[in-house]
Amino acid sequence: MDNFDSAGFRLDGAVPERRLYSCVMSEAEQLSALIGDVYDAALDPARWPDVLAKSARFVGGFTAALFFKDAAGKSGDLFYEAGRVDPH
Repeated sequence: MDNFDSAGFRLDGAVPERRLYSCVMSEAEQLSALIGDVYDAALDPARWPDVLAKSARFVGGFTAALFFKDAAGKSGDLFYEAGRVDPH
């Protein structure tokens, strides 16, 4: 049995499944549902970690983050993240 972390990522580092939702959906339906989740998270920021985890799985990634970068002020900050990334 595979082990997953709280964001739904595999702990063994294997590429995650592209299935985002418990029911069987086409890729177009999954994308549409994911877009709806993004809009929901814009209204309820507590949903961002889950939405980012879903978006990472949709593209076959291990992590996702929402951050901003101020090019003029040369600053930025991380708002939300899902998954784990080794900083080195």
